Amino acid sequence: MNLAIVVPWFGHDLNGGAERIAWEASHGLANRGHRIEVLTTCSRSFQHSWSANYHRPGASFTDGIHVRRFRLDRINSGRFSRVNRRLLEARKSRLHPGCSPLAVADEQIFLTDNINSHDLLSYLDENVADYDAVLFLPYLYGTTLNGWHHVSEKALVQPCLHDEPYAYLPAASEMMRGASRLLFNSAGEFEIAKRLYGPGIISRSSIVGSGIILPQKIVSHDKHSSGFCPEHERYCLYLGRRDEEKNVMHLVRAFRKFRELAPDSSLKLVVAGPGSGKLHDNLAAIIDLGMVEETFKQRLLENCRVLLQPSSNESYSRTIMEAWAWGRPVVVNSDCIATRIPVQETQAGWALKLEQWPSVFLTIDNLLDEELRAIGLRGASHAMEFASWDRVLDRYEAIVHSLQASKPIQVEAPERQTVYQFIDAMRYGDGRSLLAKSVNDELRQQGFDAQTYARLIDSQCLQDVHLLETANADDCDQLIVYDHGGSMLRNVRHDWNTPTILCYTGNIDGAQHICMQQNDVQFETVATFSERTEHALERVGIPSHRLMLPVFSDRWNVAPDATLMDALCDGHTNILCVGCVSQSNMQLELFEIFSRYLTLDFNARLILAGNYDRNDPYYLRLMERIDDSGISQRVLVPGLVSDPVLAAFYRNAHLFCSLQSNDTLGFSLVEAMWFDIPICAFDSESAREILNDSGILLRQVSNPLLVAGLWRVMTTDQELREKLISGQRHRRVAFSRERFSESVFQMMKSQANASI
Repeated sequence: MNLAIVVPWFGHDLNGGAERIAWEASHGLANRGHRIEVLTTCSRSFQHSWSANYHRPGASFTDGIHVRRFRLDRINSGRFSRVNRRLLEARKSRLHPGCSPLAVADEQIFLTDNINSHDLLSYLDENVADYDAVLFLPYLYGTTLNGWHHVSEKALVQPCLHDEPYAYLPAASEMMRGASRLLFNSAGEFEIAKRLYGPGIISRSSIVGSGIILPQKIVSHDKHSSGFCPEHERYCLYLGRRDEEKNVMHLVRAFRKFRELAPDSSLKLVVAGPGSGKLHDNLAAIIDLGMVEETFKQRLLENCRVLLQPSSNESYSRTIMEAWAWGRPVVVNSDCIATRIPVQETQAGWALKLEQWPSVFLTIDNLLDEELRAIGLRGASHAMEFASWDRVLDRYEAIVHSLQASKPIQVEAPERQTVYQFIDAMRYGDGRSLLAKSVNDELRQQGFDAQTYARLIDSQCLQDVHLLETANADDCDQLIVYDHGGSMLRNVRHDWNTPTILCYTGNIDGAQHICMQQNDVQFETVATFSERTEHALERVGIPSHRLMLPVFSDRWNVAPDATLMDALCDGHTNILCVGCVSQSNMQLELFEIFSRYLTLDFNARLILAGNYDRNDPYYLRLMERIDDSGISQRVLVPGLVSDPVLAAFYRNAHLFCSLQSNDTLGFSLVEAMWFDIPICAFDSESAREILNDSGILLRQVSNPLLVAGLWRVMTTDQELREKLISGQRHRRVAFSRERFSESVFQMMKSQANASI
């Protein structure tokens, strides 16, 4: 493959995480025979001027790597520092996904006066065709934020993301939505990204890991210049910078507290890494070694009792992987999701709040060496999977290869076939309309000439949809009819000889069976969406084919409405229901439950999003009940909303509730799963099949206070929420684009076989 790597700084002597990844990945891939070219600036390093050209511009070839350096743009460093300081001082409590921490003008300063090279971007414009892919890292510098969209279809972004103010900038969000692929160093970093940018990034994301130097036994008992010898000491180890953001002083205070609790302990704290000032404290048994050579660092890791990582702001921790490779347990800050997740998954250490660290030192002090090693070894396989350069490089190769356009599934046919779809109405936001559009798009991907016709068409759905009265089924090779309650069956003429698929989206009952038989329409294939419907059809001798719901995460690759995002992040518990206001969706019952819920959690709001008819008696009763309740300010009934508004509702919901009793499609249930919202739904056939034990089902709602109590548990019990979300993540895999494509392929294949 031909890969370009774009990074602000490049060199063997640079110690930043992204710079090390760029150096090691480029050499690892080059050693596998790939042509790797690094595109970087003439800046010396992060610590030096971002507009001073230290290196000579131009191309060079070193150690199998082609390196091109480009002149830096002149920037206003004072103006940038002012804006950057504003970002760094932003309170975390005021950072909300989808809401910029800067004014528009200040964000433009951040982008313009960041480290940039116009020459580098021009080179990308002129030479993008020479590369199979272009990898940008890390995310927060001008070379990435201003560079990715020059090659968006080939752009791989490895953000090295932290939960920090920079990550909330609209430019970062736009990049995450627009880049072809996103590469994450850890599962925790991926979790941060999903929380910040929504489920739209899921299908384009991969966890690649980041390689380390695997441990090699070092036979040495030489002392450090300070007199410290790792092989002869009992100690906990911190490796890394002594910056304030790394919480090193919190670590020191926690260890001093431990020493107060256990003054006779022989356990020591060893700190090794760059930073100003010295932390050495003989009384507290704290040893500061400063910078150490690689061989001594490996000895420190091999002989420590535990590795400490107190930072709350990491995307990946190489030192954790190095400790696990040596079979050493770790202690991490539970506020850091990127380090907490692998520790919780492997149980190879402790994930604790910083105030709990003095007590964990007591535990570490009292455990036997064999017990500590057994804990540390639990992380060894994780380290081999995500920190072995062989495995990491394999994933880089697979991702670049995936960029090559995969060929769509082709149905075997002698020539390009025409398929017409008939549906009663194409309405914006309607599940059946979304289904018809998705099938139409997929058929075109599979090589068919597909057209959709409807009796009624909303103005927002005019593109690629035609009025039913203009259609002639004799002009097509195959016909798909969408029917819910029998109405569309009446539009199928008996004298048409076109092979027909019935796409049945309604519940099957005896009357509908009779309706289908009375129409005397020969359907070679019937497509259904539930097991119950399949069985009902089988009982009357009608064969059917299962079609998966097209509810994909990438539909939500949109910027949520920023104003609404900010308004909904006000500390209130947001309870969301999505569906048209109707008797079958039971919004009145939902409101009664919510009115009881407010007695348990007054800081809550109910959001009933979905279309309504202002003249519908049920809608009028609902609004009258809300207006008379005295809590109308706690209820939003916004009607039919745009995708950015709906995305904002989903992104901020704490609980999703649905009392739909007869919706066989259940689009909103799957959407809620993609947004990681715990679901409470009425125990209908559809909900039971879609959720498959990953949500809470209600068999009756006659006791609103009882259901309100259940809602309160679902919004506050973190263990229950995590269990439900974990189940939903497992279940939603069934609704991937790949499974939908395969089900459409099989539907057309069965239709072709039936027509022979």
